[in-house]
Amino acid sequence: MDEIRSLAVLAVGRVVSASLLGLGLVLLVADLAPSSALAVAGTGSLLLTLHLLARASRIGEADAGDSELWSMLAPERRPAKSDEAWRRLSEALFETHLRFARRTAAVTAIFFAAALLLDLAF
Repeated sequence: MDEIRSLAVLAVGRVVSASLLGLGLVLLVADLAPSSALAVAGTGSLLLTLHLLARASRIGEADAGDSELWSMLAPERRPAKSDEAWRRLSEALFETHLRFARRTAAVTAIFFAAALLLDLAF
């Protein structure tokens, strides 16, 4: 089970980090004032949080076999669909999506707070 959880963190974390990297590149290319750039970053991070929450709400037993986590497991380590491990696979994906959603929500709050402080300071 620890292998499934660590692979779930790897799969979801890779998607989140790629999204944040893309957001960072957009901010580097766009010539925005610092407070505007932080507001745009907060908006992008908020959209990522909403996407993760939507994905977490749609994870069910049918979705686990179509996930990246399923393809990352070795064929002999994949649980049978009727097995208890199939439910645990779905639970691991659900918990991992919620964990990353909470973290990106915290990043969103930091971005918006920093944008507000920059607007008030200057």
